[in-house]
Amino acid sequence: MLEPPIIVRIAVSIYLILGGVAAISLWRSAAAPDALQNSGIIIAGLLPALIAVLPYLKSSQLSENFELVLIFDEDARSVIPNAELDIYSRTYSNLYSNLDPINLLSREIGDDEVREGDAKQYWIFFNKEKGWDLIERLILLSFAHRFRGSWDIELSSRQTPTGHVIEGQYGDSESKEIRLDVIAKEMFHHNKIIQEGWMDLVPPFFHIPNGGTFTVEATSRSRIFTIKNRKATLKIDISPAGGEELHSLWGQYLPQNLNWAALYYRVEVSLTYQKYSTDGARYEQWFKNTANEIQQYDWNTIEENRQNELLRRYLENHQ
Repeated sequence: MLEPPIIVRIAVSIYLILGGVAAISLWRSAAAPDALQNSGIIIAGLLPALIAVLPYLKSSQLSENFELVLIFDEDARSVIPNAELDIYSRTYSNLYSNLDPINLLSREIGDDEVREGDAKQYWIFFNKEKGWDLIERLILLSFAHRFRGSWDIELSSRQTPTGHVIEGQYGDSESKEIRLDVIAKEMFHHNKIIQEGWMDLVPPFFHIPNGGTFTVEATSRSRIFTIKNRKATLKIDISPAGGEELHSLWGQYLPQNLNWAALYYRVEVSLTYQKYSTDGARYEQWFKNTANEIQQYDWNTIEENRQNELLRRYLENHQ
């Protein structure tokens, strides 16, 4: 069954075609009485219809960017999973769930891999190797967790005396189930942490819009999850964005002898869709839910939550 916006587009398109044919016919018959005048009238009448239908023909796009961070201990040559980093550790706990600690450890770096005269720093290599794999795993796990029951889910959040609460209910849109064991073996040859440890990803499936496909593209610069059907395309683009030695951390006491580094990863979520289709609002909600799921790991969110927590501690201690 055709959607109302599609019927409108078809009807207006037929109107434009028939009107255009009539205008051209009159234009070619310029010798006929009032031919050019009538042709101009028809063209003038077609313009409002053309302007009215243009928004229905054009695809709309939404996008948001986030910056995720791993804290790396250069001396231990490992990501820090359980350091005293309060909000950060709790937020990123999914990254380490059911994960072999060896996956947090950098490989040995040979002397021939470091330019002569430069100090050997493991975080530089880890950033584009296991670090990138870990962030990709975190995004996949979070996406699967959010859409384990349905892609069409309506969420709402509210603050309560006991903390931040997220509530939601599944919609009634048809969906397609994607099995993690299948895509891990078929699509993640570039990421051994996912490919060899797919059973660690719980739940073992997630849902995408009906008739959709899930694909993964891995290049030297980005890793892109693409979920696509005939109505919309959702993309999650993950790429390393460098790093820096970490001598201080706002709101957190760090002993002077720590040799840590902050590793940055850029994640872009984008949606291309037909805004005026009957499912337009559902796809917008899908994008919003995806972006909100990833936003919790964004460093700006970490900083904001840490500031709120420190303020509460201060007020509790000075009552």
